[in-house]
This record gives sequence, structure tokens and C-alpha cells, in this order.
Amino acid sequence: MKILASIAGRFTCTGAEALNNSTFPFFSNRRYLMRLALTAVVFIITPLIAWFSIVFYQSYNEIINAREDYYLEITRSFGVSFQREIAEKLATAIQISVDSRDSRNDSFALSSALFSQNAYYYTECIRAVAQYSKLTRSRLGIYFPSEDSLFTDTYKFSADSFIANYLNIMDSEAATKIKNSFIKAHEQSLYFVSTYPEMGSEGILLLVIPIRLGLQRESALVFFIFNDSFIDSLYFSEKSLEFCIFDSHYNELLYSSGVYFPENPHQMLAGSRTFIIEDGAMGLTYTTIVPFDRITSSLNNFFEAMKNIGIIAFIALIFIIASMIYINYKPIEKYTNEMSKREQLTMDLLLGQLLYGIPIPRNEAEQLGLAPPQGGCFCVIVLFGIQLSIDDLTNLRSVFSSNLGVTSYSTDILYRDHTVIVCLLPSSEMTGIKEYLEPVIGEGHFEIGPAVNQLINIKDSYEACLKQDTEMNSSAKLSADLPRSKLEKDHANQYAQDFRDKILKFVEDQFNNPQLGLKLVADHFGISIYSVSRVFNNEIGVGFSEFITAKRMALAQSLLLSTEKGIVEIASAVGMPNVNYFSRLFKSFYGTIPTKYRNEWQP
Repeated sequence: MKILASIAGRFTCTGAEALNNSTFPFFSNRRYLMRLALTAVVFIITPLIAWFSIVFYQSYNEIINAREDYYLEITRSFGVSFQREIAEKLATAIQISVDSRDSRNDSFALSSALFSQNAYYYTECIRAVAQYSKLTRSRLGIYFPSEDSLFTDTYKFSADSFIANYLNIMDSEAATKIKNSFIKAHEQSLYFVSTYPEMGSEGILLLVIPIRLGLQRESALVFFIFNDSFIDSLYFSEKSLEFCIFDSHYNELLYSSGVYFPENPHQMLAGSRTFIIEDGAMGLTYTTIVPFDRITSSLNNFFEAMKNIGIIAFIALIFIIASMIYINYKPIEKYTNEMSKREQLTMDLLLGQLLYGIPIPRNEAEQLGLAPPQGGCFCVIVLFGIQLSIDDLTNLRSVFSSNLGVTSYSTDILYRDHTVIVCLLPSSEMTGIKEYLEPVIGEGHFEIGPAVNQLINIKDSYEACLKQDTEMNSSAKLSADLPRSKLEKDHANQYAQDFRDKILKFVEDQFNNPQLGLKLVADHFGISIYSVSRVFNNEIGVGFSEFITAKRMALAQSLLLSTEKGIVEIASAVGMPNVNYFSRLFKSFYGTIPTKYRNEWQP
């Protein structure tokens, strides 16, 4: 970067000097303006042109990716819809089994012991099947293996006559496959059998579910028939796409919508893009085959229009930048550091110096404002037995600054029951500090350490405060060093653990409070926000904000799946009244917005 700046500096100066002659009085009188303009060309307009060119030519691929995401979502929706259909069919089969044990229900006639003795019950069985077909708006049948009797909504068949006359299947291989499925189905909870020979062809898909009927719990099979109109029953608008269902290993084609190049499957695959969603629970793979021209349709016109708009916009941008440079060519002061980060670094450096005597580099101390004025010094004040809020400490530091001319920094030390104030004194005189502190402390007390001339010696001032407090209260066991005996170490460790657990319990109890933040936790426990941050980062291993967000998102997920509450209500319940921000955050966690997540995953 330094080399680049040097080159740019030489370039801009040379350009300005070339214009500095009597031939161009306008430019010679405005050399700084021209230098600023040339700098803008080198560092703003040129990179902007390069960036715009890259983005411009990448936009086409990004739009293609967006279209592909759309068709992947279509495939996922197709899979979810099919899963929902299967769940409804399974529920119907269970309902038939339950109804068959009720003598007041027409399904009670579904018993081979009845219809084998009296042909009258054939009609009752057909009527019962017709009722369930009408209820589920699908073709279904019930097969009794012991009697080789199969009832549909119109007639009673044997297995062979059903395959030949009802399903109109004349191919012996397909007929044998279906008949064998009536035997295999007893070994599984549900079973699929398909007659689709290849993609784009016609066929049927049978879902066979074994059930127990009647009081005797007789073995029977309920089967549902899916044909080419199945895709219409799912209300899919993309009817020019090819939807297929395979088993998990692609060994068998179970379903094909047969709408895209049905006469030439190989041509279909060569000129298309395939989107796949796997269903591990049911052992199925859902596939959508989309022609390439569907993906790229209308994008070329859009690309051309955007190119023209980009050119016009870029010309306008150049004009605007030129106008801004001409009107506002006075030097602009730049601010590069945020005060919060600066104060955080100051606290960390001071804490390291207080506890361990780690020296603070002189240049960093000067940059952070830790160097006292000429003839000034440092001193440490330790507050014991009192919890001051962040606002109280801020006000106290403001009083020191405005009334005493003392710059001060406050911090606490984790797991030690005191607050530390480091003061930068204009002189070695400390008059007035005690008078301002006494009304604030109340029931607690404080100790003021001796003034020291070097920043590296503030640890000595801090240790002197602790020593004074120990001498005043012999029961106190405060030390600047770590506990020496095993009992003291165990006590310190247990105190640290208990303190961390208290903070965690408070945060877990309050995480759905919209006002929860570092300041609220810090004020509750009488520590600084920096100490709260350290508890989470060092002790728990995750940042405070990340911890709160994870808890809120977990609660939101649970409420979405287990309740019917609206999105606004759920956002408020987890402590995020801004529903737009809640939705964006939820999508970053789970990959989709709350409404879609509920529709896809709620039972």
C-alpha cells in the first residue's frame, strides 16, 4: 500500500505540475483541486470501473444460480408434497383398520368371514371402499390374501383380474411385479411398486400398506393408485417440467410425470438440468428435470437492458463525483478509530498491568491517552464492598474530569470483590478526590494508592491499596497475587465457578428480555461490561451476543413447530420485537424464513 501511495503521489504531483503554467491559468490556480481530481481517478474511478466490469459480467451467472435455486426449491416442494400425500394415505389405512372393529360402521363388513359365507357382504365391502375413496379423493382398494379377494369402489376382483381388467396392465412382467408386491408388502410397513419403464413414459405407482381388519385382526392390504394425474393433485403450476421419484440408490424409477420430451428420454437428459433432493427417512430421491431454455429464458434481454442502464448510471456517477470534487475540494479530516474499541484496548492493557505487571509500550500508551500531562503522575483507587453501575462509574469519572481535571479509567477484576479506578493526575497532589468519593461509597470503603510517576508502576499503587485494606480488616484475604495454599486455590476456583454459573443462569432466565445486553448484566452483578465479555469469551468459549442469539433462535424454532403462534408474536416472545430483523436472523440460522420453515417442518 505504501508503494501504491508513493506511485500515486508522484503521478498526481507530476500531473499538477504539468498544468502549472501560464497557458492554463485556471488549472494553475487550482492545483489542489486537480490533485484531488487525479487522486479520485486513480483510487476511486479506476477501481470502480474494474469492479463494475467484473460484477457486470458475473451478474449473468448469479441470475442463473438464482433460477437454479428456484427450481431446487420446486423440487423440495414436490418432495414435501409427496411426503404429505403418503402421510395422508397412511392415516387413511389406519382409520380403515380402526373403523373395521366398530359394528356400527360400514367398514365392519370388511371381513372375509362375512363375505365368504354371504355374497350380500360383497356390496357392503364395495360401499365401504367407495366411501374411503370419496373421502380421500383417490383410487384405493383392499385385498384379502386368504381369499384372493380384492375390493375397489366399483367391483370385487381377484388379484389377476384386478391387474388385467382394472389396471389394464397386459405386460406379464409388470403384472407379476404387482402381484408379487402383494406378498412382499406383508414384510414392511409400506411398500411401493411401479410400472414406469423409463422417464417420460406412462405407468402407475402403487402404495401398498398392510393392515389388520375386524375383531379377528385379519391380515389385509390397503393400496392406493398414483398415475400421471398425480402431479395435478399436488397443484403444481410448473407443468412443463419433468418430475420423477426414484429409490435411494436409483435402482428403480417409481414415478415420472411424463410431460417433457416423453418420446425421447435421452434427448431430455442431454438438453436439461437435473435437480435432486434426497429423502433419507423414506429412502426416496425426488428429481426435477428442467430444460436449459427454461433456465435461461428472458435472461439475455434482461442482461442487455442492465448493461445499458449500467453504462448510463456510470456516466452519471462520474459526473456526480466530478461535481463533488469541484465543490468540496477542501481537505476532509478522517476518523479511523472508534472510541469503544479504543477504550476496550485501554482496559485490557491496564488490567494486564495491574494484575501481572505487563508493560504497556510507550507508543501505545500515548496513542490511547494513557500518558499523563507534563509533571503529572498515576494513582490507583480501589472501591471495596460496593457495586456501582456503569452509569454511576461514568458519572464519577465525569466529575473527576470536569471538577478536578483528572482523566480516569474504571474496571473491575473478575472474581475479586472490588472495583479499580486508574487516575491520570495533573500533579502529585491528590486533594479533592477523597471528598468526591466519600458521598458515593456509602456503606463501602475505598483505598487510594500512592502516586507513581511511571505507568509500569501502577501495579505497586494497586497492591498498596490491597495491603491497606488487609491491615484495616484482618479478616479480609485480599492479595494482588494468586492464592497460595491449596485451600485458597480451591476456594477461588469454586467462587469463580459459582460466579460464572450465576451469570449464566441470569442470562438464560432473561434471554427473551428485549432489553438484555452487556450493560444490563454488568449492572446486575456490579461488574464492567468488559468483565461480562471475558466471562463468555474466556470461560464459555462464545461471545455474549452469539450466546443470546443462539438461545433466542432455538426458542423460536421450538415455538414455530409446537405452537400456532404468529411470527410477530413469536418474535416478541423471544425478545426481538423487530419482526423484520428477527426473520433475517432466523434465515441466517436455518436457511429459510420462519413461515417457510414452519410449512416444511411442522408435523
